[in-house]
Amino acid sequence: MKKYIFLVLVMVLALFCGAVQAEEMDYHSDFSAGTDGWYARSGGGAALEVTEEGLLITGRNATWNSPGHAFDLVPQESYRISVEVKQDAIASGRFILSVEHEKDGKVSYENLVSDTLQKGKWVTLSAAWVAGDYDTFVLYVEGGEADTPFTIRNFTLQGAARQKGQAQERAPFQMPEGEEALKKLFDEMVWNKSHKKNGEYNPLYTQRFGADPGYLVWNNRLYVYTTNDLVEYGADGKVKENTYGQINKINCISSSDLVNWTDHGAIPVAGRSGILTWANNSWAPAAAHKVVDGKDRFFLYSCNSGNGVTVLVADDPAGPFRDPLGHGLITRSTPNCANVVWLFDPAVFVEEDGTGYLYFGGGVPKGQDAHPGTIRCVQLGDDMISIVGEPQVIDAPFVFEDSGMNRIGDTYYYSYCSNWNTTGNAYGMESGAIQYMTSENPLGPFTYGGQVFANQGKFFGLYGNNHHSIVEFKGVHYLLYHNRPVEKSMGITGNYRSPQMDVMDVNEDGSILVKKGTMQGTPQLHDFNPYEKVAAQTMYREAGIEVTGYGPDAVTVAESGDWMQLKNVDFHSGSSAFTLCAASQGGGAVRVMTGGFDGQVLCEFTVEAGDMREYTADTRNTEGVTDLYILFAGDVQAKWWQVTPVK
Repeated sequence: MKKYIFLVLVMVLALFCGAVQAEEMDYHSDFSAGTDGWYARSGGGAALEVTEEGLLITGRNATWNSPGHAFDLVPQESYRISVEVKQDAIASGRFILSVEHEKDGKVSYENLVSDTLQKGKWVTLSAAWVAGDYDTFVLYVEGGEADTPFTIRNFTLQGAARQKGQAQERAPFQMPEGEEALKKLFDEMVWNKSHKKNGEYNPLYTQRFGADPGYLVWNNRLYVYTTNDLVEYGADGKVKENTYGQINKINCISSSDLVNWTDHGAIPVAGRSGILTWANNSWAPAAAHKVVDGKDRFFLYSCNSGNGVTVLVADDPAGPFRDPLGHGLITRSTPNCANVVWLFDPAVFVEEDGTGYLYFGGGVPKGQDAHPGTIRCVQLGDDMISIVGEPQVIDAPFVFEDSGMNRIGDTYYYSYCSNWNTTGNAYGMESGAIQYMTSENPLGPFTYGGQVFANQGKFFGLYGNNHHSIVEFKGVHYLLYHNRPVEKSMGITGNYRSPQMDVMDVNEDGSILVKKGTMQGTPQLHDFNPYEKVAAQTMYREAGIEVTGYGPDAVTVAESGDWMQLKNVDFHSGSSAFTLCAASQGGGAVRVMTGGFDGQVLCEFTVEAGDMREYTADTRNTEGVTDLYILFAGDVQAKWWQVTPVK
């Protein structure tokens, strides 16, 4: 009888599991509601546009410039795919339904089906296909000649759907006993996938989202502050469009080489548990330094949604921060601010004589696209937490949001994002793009100068609001902006943004321009020094890593399969030992390598369950400049690490 009951239970469980595995994906888009998560795979100016017929791609300069969509598919499962395609530019051309897949950082491609399209005729490309053993999948429609525009519609994908939380289950961590067991543990580990490609320096980080980058230069380091986008879910459990309503933290990272970034954590600015308990949100940060009463002070400005500008103060650029006012710095009751549509997006500028200035505002009143009149500028008090006089209007043509202020030589540059109704303007500006104006005075009057940077969608295919900062660091000017590569890598869509940076040209005539947004990003300014104490939150690339706390309390949190990479580490004095300050809840292990996952193992060691303490392991000697990888198993919380040179 017991055997019979057992068999019945097994059958029931098998049926249940089978039912779960049989959950179906049934994706269909006619693009009537928008791009629906599709983006333009572009090496230049390719862009997507929703038309009455479907999704049109234009601006192509290569046959592989094509509309693509990332799908969360299940390896070894069968799928049915179809799409209608039409082109009106050439007599005939071959078009392909293809898939890009990636495993362990290696990208490969597969053509599923192709057909010849005659001019003006809709053709259906359809295929039955089994997904291979890969980590990610992106489906594309490509072909024709290099510059052939074409339209797709009625894209359908049917097959197995990955369940939410269906990620690979890992066995409970067992502390390895002996060197062989430790080696076996790491050799058999399945490593998490990074959302950043090796060799590319954008985005700046991937462990959290981050938008609207602001900056501060201090002690030979560039600090970047970003809006901490949080993924929002609907009642059906699916990712929904970012409403920004849940954002109440500001991220802070810093670097001296612009490639290896230290994550100082997410500053809890607003909300019930935030520093500003009276504020609901914190968006669009801007930072400044000034000596006040003989002491270095650091000021972090952000906005409480669209209803005012707030300010925090600290003794260090990474915090901890405090509330110096107990209320907003700029509110609806501030003179000449009640009629500003969006009272947000602050920019701060400190002149050489220590005088500070604040710029803020945005929005377009109805019928005032060309001259919204919603930007304000004002001098800050000596304390940087008060204003002097009444905020004045900057008449920035076709402004939308996103103020910036810089001084280059003797010229003051006010920069901003244009609105979405610039068609036919006399300036030659594009919509949703970064523009600039110039003046001989930080409060104006300003004269329109030109366009700095097109909307990021022109370069990367995913359009959205454009928010920037211009920064001079070590004699070079850069543009900070946001893009959506991590969102794309995750296979979601909803305007969840990540920070990027590219070099900006400053021409002899005073014009400024970033010709193209890139994933390559900025070159590394110097090799990395492993012989100093390095914050464990410092990384070029990572997978699975989390950073908890902020400022001096920031801690790296890693679990089995997580890892981090540092770029171009200079072992000019060799290596004899590796020290990690770490703790663990249930026990963990660490492997330190150079060159990659198949590179040289420098050392391996275990981290006992317990509080934070130092672990030192002897290493194989390594010399020269190479990448350093730190791999984790179990659970490990880390504060810092350091390499001991050969004596």
